[in-house]
Amino acid sequence: MALTKCGECGHQVSTSARTCPHCGAGSPAKKGHVPPVVAGLAVVAFISLLVVLATRSAAPLARLAPAARPPDMRATGPAGDLLLLAPLPYQVVEKKDISYAGVARATLRVVVNAQGEPQDEALEQVAQRVWAEHGKSFDEVTVFCYLPDMDPYSPAYAVAEFTPSGLREFKVENFLKEGRRKPSSVPRLSDDTRKQVFAALLAAEDRAARDAEQRFPISAGQGTDFMKYAKLSRQLSQDYVAEVWRTYGITEEEARAVGIEGVTKGW
Repeated sequence: MALTKCGECGHQVSTSARTCPHCGAGSPAKKGHVPPVVAGLAVVAFISLLVVLATRSAAPLARLAPAARPPDMRATGPAGDLLLLAPLPYQVVEKKDISYAGVARATLRVVVNAQGEPQDEALEQVAQRVWAEHGKSFDEVTVFCYLPDMDPYSPAYAVAEFTPSGLREFKVENFLKEGRRKPSSVPRLSDDTRKQVFAALLAAEDRAARDAEQRFPISAGQGTDFMKYAKLSRQLSQDYVAEVWRTYGITEEEARAVGIEGVTKGW
């Protein structure tokens, strides 16, 4: 016969007794006292519940951890794995307000202090930081990125276009990257001919800009879409520059080499 304490008077009483022989309380074994085995099971169940809740609450935090890293510290490697990039320092050499037709627009020229040739992702992150720190008050912003050994008023190494919602387009000029890897010259052309080609290339760029502005006049008061103008200007530039190649009987690579040489030497 198992014994327990009466829930009313505390005296020993049988667990099967209907009344306490000491105080007369009904069902004395069911009042107030919790058997040790039951109490132990309750403690185990409570601890298990805490473990489950802690595991569920920690899972979302683990998934959010990578996103909490600053955007300029992330990049994707060749195998798709996450790499960490140290943010590249930069210097703003010019900030120009070129607002038109009620559209607040600005251009920023920055020199990126990179050792060697930076990754495209790192340059894009620099452009994002420049826009966030210097251009968010404008409707349209163009960021021109240059490397330390480049003239910041020559063709940019990388260009980024921003709207109030963020980055719209980012492009690294591959021909400039190639020009930094090897000498930019065309030995079979004389110095005078290379200068003529360079002048013709500049004229082609100017002609493309004028023709694009006739289609989308940037000075008109009718809310011109600058992005359409820029896209058409680039397309016409490619066509007009190709005419220069054919006129002088040179290849696209040779024309690019002349362009880099002309910018470097200040022709």
